Order: sequence, then C-alpha cells, then structure tokens
Amino acid sequence: MRVAMAIALRKSGQSKEAAYQLQIASNQENREAMLLYGLSLRYGYGVKKDLDVSFLWICKAASIDSRKKYEFKIDPKILLTKANKKALPTVEPDCSIYFEIGQAFLNGWGCTRNVKQGVEFIEKSGSLGYSDAMCEAGMLWASKKRNSLKKDMKRAAAWFRLADLSGAELIGSDWIYNKKYM
Repeated sequence: MRVAMAIALRKSGQSKEAAYQLQIASNQENREAMLLYGLSLRYGYGVKKDLDVSFLWICKAASIDSRKKYEFKIDPKILLTKANKKALPTVEPDCSIYFEIGQAFLNGWGCTRNVKQGVEFIEKSGSLGYSDAMCEAGMLWASKKRNSLKKDMKRAAAWFRLADLSGAELIGSDWIYNKKYM
C-alpha cells in the first residue's frame, strides 16, 4: 500500500514524501520499495543523493551481498531454445532489481566499477524476461567502446534476438538473423 502511495505522491510532484513512504516500506522488508527507495537515493528524488546507500538498498532487495562476486552462467542461446519463438515471461521485481545492480556495477554507482560483474547481473535480468536488459546485454557484447569485454557478436545477436522475441523495437537489426550469427 505504501509503495502505491509513494508512486502517486511522486507523480504529483511530492518527491520528498514519496521517498519517506518508500523508506518506511523498505524498513518493513518490501522488496519493491527497497528498489524504488534505492533509485530515489541514486538520482536524488526527494532525498539527498547517496550512491553508496542506494547500492546497498538495491542489493538488499535481491538478498545480494554487495561484497561478494556473482556468476550466473547465463547462455542466451539456451534461452532462445527455451523461448521457442515466444517471449520469456517477465519476473518482477527481480528482473528490475538485477538490472539496476548491473547498471550500478557498469557505472560504479555506489560500488567499484566492475564491467564483468555488471554484465552478469544484466544478463540475469535479461534471463528473467526484461527486454531492456536483453538489449543492454546485446550492446555490451557488440561494442568494445564502453567496456573491457571481448567482443562476441554471436552472443550479442542472441541477446538481440531474445529482445526481438520480447517485443523490443530494434532498428537496423537484420544482421542478428544473419547465418554467421545464428
């Protein structure tokens, strides 16, 4: 109930009260509130920006120890086989929580920047049906500019194909169905 109230308050421009309601709900162990409160702290919505505390709240929402290394071993080609021409069902709030943890690691928001760990969480989010994470994973594997990953166009194409199945609008994406990337 507090989360719905906080969302309504935020929409009406009462960010400070919204953040307060999210803080209360977070302290009552509401995972969605923990995520939203963490994002409020990350971007300074109604509270003073605090990237460190933001990261801790978002990790707590996933019951993740922010000091541990995680490896999920997600294979998008296996996910494509399981999807069998249907979109993966979206698992909320988990997919959003993992996506935001991944973004924090990729950008060093409240933690040490760690591209490999960020990609692990982005891919975990994508495996739970979050199409934005699928697109992000595809971009990370297709580009060397933003990260220290070794470029893997087959893996990138697989993530983009999953995003396409999930309804994401991919402009100029015909290449992902090219035989050499299948």
